[in-house]
Amino acid sequence: MLSKEDLNSIEKAKILFQKEEYNKALKISTILVHKHNDNYFLQNMHGFILLSLNNYKISKKFFLNCIGLNKNFAEAYYLLGIANINLHDLESALENFLSAIKLDPNLKDAHNKIISILTSFKPKNNHKHPYVFVNSMVDQINFNYQEDKFIDDYQIRNFFTESLAIVNKYLKNVSIPNTQIFRQNSVNLNCERHFKVFNTYDVIPKFCFGCFKITIELKNVLDLFKLYFVFDNLYLGLKNTRKVLVEYRDNVSGNYKGLIYCKNIGNNFSISTKRGCSEFGIKYPAYKKISLNKEEMMSYNDTWKDKEKIIDNKIYNENSEKGIIYPSLSGPKLHDILIMKNWLNYAKKINDSSFKI
Repeated sequence: MLSKEDLNSIEKAKILFQKEEYNKALKISTILVHKHNDNYFLQNMHGFILLSLNNYKISKKFFLNCIGLNKNFAEAYYLLGIANINLHDLESALENFLSAIKLDPNLKDAHNKIISILTSFKPKNNHKHPYVFVNSMVDQINFNYQEDKFIDDYQIRNFFTESLAIVNKYLKNVSIPNTQIFRQNSVNLNCERHFKVFNTYDVIPKFCFGCFKITIELKNVLDLFKLYFVFDNLYLGLKNTRKVLVEYRDNVSGNYKGLIYCKNIGNNFSISTKRGCSEFGIKYPAYKKISLNKEEMMSYNDTWKDKEKIIDNKIYNENSEKGIIYPSLSGPKLHDILIMKNWLNYAKKINDSSFKI
């Protein structure tokens, strides 16, 4: 039985967690979880805080404890799945997410995670589950891409019509909020951490001074579909991460874009090249300027290191591990088709009629 003091401690830990003071929240939850080792809620809360600190191995233990105490608690299965993703076990993660949505069909985050991880691996089990089955069906659709030939409009329309028909036949009312399709390597750029530093202190992390992007701006959504297939089949020696997207940010120009991430710039770059994220260039216009002569570009301000350390001390500890990024599988996936639906909804809103089924 939780005392009034325990309940106050839980609320205090929640407030610290919301402020991303994860290490301070952990101190409180550690006391609570040892005091009440038979309380499934506290086991899950402690695991969640550990997970937020990237303590994947330790957090897994507490999610399993939670499930042992209450096998019907959907959130614990979902969080266990996230831990398993970062412990190189996508097969178990899929099982966890499927268990979560079986217990709570309205747990949207678990649905989204299933659809997302299917872009990076082919399950050995659960082939009959609608998500896995539809993903496999979409993957088998033949799109005759040839890099030396133009992509015809009818090819795009036929591909999407066939893919959407499969999705609509086997899945009802499924959607995801994403508007970007990645083809990525296994390098973790840790962008979430970098934005925490920027959004908290208005300073650009040192890592981002070595991040460059080749930007391709497109005139309509039909061309965005075509670029999707180019990027899906594009061979780059280092397998650079790339993405295609619709632009929702009010203060950033352009509607449809393709981006290729680079660590540096060379003598042969074209179209347009940008440095880091657009938000950084808006705050610091000099950051946007790029040149083959590094001395002409904005340099990192060493006084910003202290700001980065403050954030890192909040969100990491000695047990933190680096989150895993899985390379994308080539070929269309259920995830891609659902995002393409979002693209077409966006195109409709801005009166882009280039794509008509």
